[in-house]
Amino acid sequence: MATLLYDTEEQRFVDRIRCITYREIRDEMIAITGDSFITRQWISEKLHRRDRYNCDVLKTNVENTLKDLEYDTDLFIDLLCSMRKRFDALEAARGGHTKF
Repeated sequence: MATLLYDTEEQRFVDRIRCITYREIRDEMIAITGDSFITRQWISEKLHRRDRYNCDVLKTNVENTLKDLEYDTDLFIDLLCSMRKRFDALEAARGGHTKF
């Protein structure tokens, strides 16, 4: 993924820490005041990211995966069978990061 974002490992590490910090502040603000100006869009702007850029990365990853699945039926079956667990984990994480 670093090659798709043209980021170094160190920059991705720093960005991840910043994202976590912003989310923690947002959650505190919501808990105290019931509202927060910090949104996903706000965080992406602070990290100098654009939603469109992230969509392009997602599209590239999906295309690469589909190419892999075209000839690897075992991989396709494994992914298909694990989808229920993946969706359950995503729901439990409320749309956040999961171990998958």
